[in-house]
Amino acid sequence: MSRTKEMSDKTVPMAGLNLDFSESPVIYDFIQSKNFVQGIMGPVGSGKSYGCAAKIFIKAVQQKPSPIDNVRYSRWAIVRNSYPMLKTTTIKTWLDLFPEGTFGPMLWTPPITHHIRLPAREGAAGIDCEVIFLALDQPKDVRKLLSLELTGAWVNEARELPKAVIDGLTHRVGRYPTKRDGGATWHGIWMDTNPMDDDHWWHRMAEKEKMTGAYAWKFFKQPGGVVPVDVENLPDMPEANDHIFASGKWWKVNPKAENIHNLPPGYYQQMLLGTFDYLKTLGLRAQPTASNDFKVRREASAAPMQRLITGKPGLIVNRDCKLLRKALAGGYHFKRVAVGAGQERFRDAPNKNEHSHIGDSFGYLMLGGGEYNRMTRTHQLGGRPMGQSSASTDFDVFA
Repeated sequence: MSRTKEMSDKTVPMAGLNLDFSESPVIYDFIQSKNFVQGIMGPVGSGKSYGCAAKIFIKAVQQKPSPIDNVRYSRWAIVRNSYPMLKTTTIKTWLDLFPEGTFGPMLWTPPITHHIRLPAREGAAGIDCEVIFLALDQPKDVRKLLSLELTGAWVNEARELPKAVIDGLTHRVGRYPTKRDGGATWHGIWMDTNPMDDDHWWHRMAEKEKMTGAYAWKFFKQPGGVVPVDVENLPDMPEANDHIFASGKWWKVNPKAENIHNLPPGYYQQMLLGTFDYLKTLGLRAQPTASNDFKVRREASAAPMQRLITGKPGLIVNRDCKLLRKALAGGYHFKRVAVGAGQERFRDAPNKNEHSHIGDSFGYLMLGGGEYNRMTRTHQLGGRPMGQSSASTDFDVFA
C-alpha cells in the first residue's frame, strides 16, 4: 500500500495523508465496508495492517462533530495477542502511518495510548481520536474490556485470538461518543489475519456458518502472493524468468497480488524456498532435525542439565547468552490454564512468548549436538546409561 500524491478512483484522502488503494482493490472494498464486524485475510506483506490502521483515522474523520464544540470524538481499541507483539509489529505499523512528531506523543505506560487531537480550523471540525492498545489472548482477558466505552476496535492477527475475545468486543463498541456529543456515526469491529487451518473459528464463520441480517459479519479475501504454473505453461529458462520450483511444483508471483510493488524484489520467491535452501543462501549450514516431537526435544534439553562431566556441570551457558539464560531460567515454560471449579493445569506445549523461539532453538541444538544419539543409543543398550566420555582437546571448554 503506498502513499502517493496522485489521485485515483480508489484513493482515500486524510489529513496529511493520501492513501492510494488503486492496486489493492480488496483492501479498498474492506475499508469502505460498513458491516458491524469485518475481516480481511491475505498473505504476508499484502498491506492488511496498513489498511486496518488507516481505517481508524478514516472513521475518525467521518464521525459527525459534537454539537457542543464542533469536535469529532472517537475512541478505538487495537487488540493483539500479547504486548511484545503489540510493540514489535502493530505499534510500529501504526507509528509508520501516524508518527508522534506529527500526530502527538504516545503514552507508553499500560494501557499504551495514542491520543490524536487536531484543532478545528478554516471551518473544518476538530478531531479527538483516542487509540488504546490492548493485549487479549484468552477468554478471561475479556474482563479487561468491562469498563471500556469504545467507538470501534481493530483486532490484529485475529487467528491468534479466541472468538470469545471478538464476542466480548462486540458489547463494548458503539458506546462512545455519548449522545450528548452526537453518538457514534458508525460503530463496529474489523479484523485482519494471515491464512489459518480449516478448523479455525474464522474459517467456520467465513465459509460454513455465514451470518445474515443487519449485524452480519463480512469477510474479505485477498489474492495469494504466488500461483502454481503448469509445466506446459513454463517459459524457457523458468528460473531466469522469476519462476521457482518448490514443494514439487513451479510457482510465480501472482499478478493480482496486492501491495506487491511495495515489497522487496523476490519477497514471495524467497518465502517459497525451503528453509535449508534459504539458510544456504545466507552461508549457514543446517540440516533436518532427528525429531520434531516436543517431548524428545525437552528431554534432549534437560539431559545435560542433570549430568556431571568429571565433576563439573554438563551444561554451562556463557554470560553473553543473555536471552538463552532468561529462557532457561523460566521464560520458556508451560502456561497455567483454568479448567473450571477452581482447578488449574499446565498446557502440553510451551507458552508462545518472547522466550519460546530461543527455548525451541536450544532443544534443536541439543538434539543435533549429540543428545538424540545418546538417548537412542541408551535404548539400544537395553536401558543401561552410556558411559561418560571426554573429548581429547588441547583446551578446557569450562575455562
